[in-house]
Amino acid sequence: FPSHDKSVILKTVVSKEQLSGLKDYLESNLSTFETTVFNMMVNGETYKDIAVKLDKKVKSVDNAIQRIKRKSETWISDYKR
Repeated sequence: FPSHDKSVILKTVVSKEQLSGLKDYLESNLSTFETTVFNMMVNGETYKDIAVKLDKKVKSVDNAIQRIKRKSETWISDYKR
């Protein structure tokens, strides 16, 4: 998990209000697995560490992170309107 990608989702969020809005959006739009992966990711866990701890394949974790990014980007584009 490259260090420059750790908080890629949160880097585009500036204010506490925006962060709160994104958090609410993600809580209602992420699956349970995606939420778990997201929380571990923002706490600095690597793809491999997350996979081991959740007994999943690294590719499953990567796919979940890609879905999280897409959902976050959807919220960000809607928020900017």
